[in-house]
Amino acid sequence: MGAVEVELKYLVPDAATAARLAAVARLAGYEVGPGEPRHDRDLFLDTADRRLLRAGWYLRRREQAGGVTLTLKGAAPAAALPGGVTPAAVAREEVSVAVDPAAPPTALPPGPLAERVAALSGGRPLAPLAELRQERLARPLRRDGREVAELSLDTVEVPAAGGRPGRRWREVEVELREGGEVADLAALDAELRGRWGLRPVPAAKVARALA
Repeated sequence: MGAVEVELKYLVPDAATAARLAAVARLAGYEVGPGEPRHDRDLFLDTADRRLLRAGWYLRRREQAGGVTLTLKGAAPAAALPGGVTPAAVAREEVSVAVDPAAPPTALPPGPLAERVAALSGGRPLAPLAELRQERLARPLRRDGREVAELSLDTVEVPAAGGRPGRRWREVEVELREGGEVADLAALDAELRGRWGLRPVPAAKVARALA
């Protein structure tokens, strides 16, 4: 159906740890490149009875400086990684499409994403489910001139809504790139859980927001 995203995900316990990760020059022997700050606004869509989530998927509309993207992604890991590398690693199937920023949030352009959403939703209308805002610092991880992964430091905010208070937390993600291998994730995981003491959090951000 689409690409498979392979990444490590952890909770960051405090601002001091986040600042150290934002400034570190090397991680598990990998060179950490300069950061690229980003601001994302994510709107998650589903039917009134949450058919997509119940089927193990979520639909995200992401606004950022480069435009607007719709992504249908597995809410749970799509497959185990070879050798059971680490509980922090997840592989999720996803398909994305760029959309017109002026289009209504629930408007899906014709194509594979819209067809899959229609099948999952039974043709029922979509509506906003949750909103997240993120400040992200994305840093490339390189070894021997090849980019193996991207280190993303995320400050996630769930705005207050429906009488519920807002929430805020920090995460770090390490997403595998074309130049990387599962062994690279294993080395980075050992560093982040061992030296840095980070706790794996395999759940998607939208699941944490709805918890």
